[in-house]
Amino acid sequence: MTISVMLWTIFVASYANKGKKMSITVMIGGAIIFLYLIVMTIINFFKPVLFDVDGIEYIPYWGRHLLFILQIILFAIVSSVSLFFFYYDKENLNRYRFLAIGLFGIFMALSIIVQFMFPHLPIYTFGSIISICLIHIYVVGSEKEAVVRKLKASLKREKVMDLELGHAKELVYVDPLTGAKSKHAFVEIESKMDSLIDKNNIEEFSIVVFDINGLKVINDTKGHEYGDYYIKESYNMIKEVYKNTEVYRFGGDEFVAILDGDDFNNRDELLNKFNEIIDNNIDNEKPVVSVGMADFNSLEDHAFNAVFAKADEKMYIRKKYLKSIVIS
Repeated sequence: MTISVMLWTIFVASYANKGKKMSITVMIGGAIIFLYLIVMTIINFFKPVLFDVDGIEYIPYWGRHLLFILQIILFAIVSSVSLFFFYYDKENLNRYRFLAIGLFGIFMALSIIVQFMFPHLPIYTFGSIISICLIHIYVVGSEKEAVVRKLKASLKREKVMDLELGHAKELVYVDPLTGAKSKHAFVEIESKMDSLIDKNNIEEFSIVVFDINGLKVINDTKGHEYGDYYIKESYNMIKEVYKNTEVYRFGGDEFVAILDGDDFNNRDELLNKFNEIIDNNIDNEKPVVSVGMADFNSLEDHAFNAVFAKADEKMYIRKKYLKSIVIS
């Protein structure tokens, strides 16, 4: 019985994990009771102080009563402290450990009191078994529930973080004014395309460069608010033609599109269609956008920027032509 108490104190010290003071105090209490029993048992061989046997009758003495009282005191103190931690330390996931220790101590203290009253019955053993079973069922379930709640809270926080991260990525990769892909996104796609070109993993694509004509004049004469409107209208016009292609806002008045798939196959038709729209816009104050397109040639172009430079050059030729029309 006393060995079980000492083992229980060791369990409390490790399971509670509340601090050195509590662990040391509990283990000292268990050790005192254990040493008390050893000493009293040795004395009992010479003079009955714990118990005596008269035939088949078990006769308890004051030493046994004191042993029970010491155990009751130990269980009561540990239970009180444990239940205190359980009630007030509600943020601690391990608080149900203190509930387990507290309830176990209460059940054991009550068992010892009953054992004290009925010394011939194995109340202490039954109390230990019932306490362990009840507390295992209750506390393990409660601790699992606490873990599940914490996991759900963690998943909820992770979901919120994912949403915030997605929003942050959107801010980085999407131009806030037009909704086009940002320059940051363009730099990444340029790096990706360079990698494909280096590995000979890409055969065909085209780059289309767009530049808004007269944006500086518009900002100076009509204000930047109208200038922003003009930029958005220019982007919407580009997307009306290049519906299946991502368009990147490369600069304040520049956009870039990288054609593949159907838009690449129909690139000449799309370019002509866009230029027709621009020709019609010149006389009705709608956005005028210069455009240039260049195809990737695997024999000549060893980097994405080489194709971009050819498209940019063609865009400036178109820009010069459009300016000459406006002047005339």
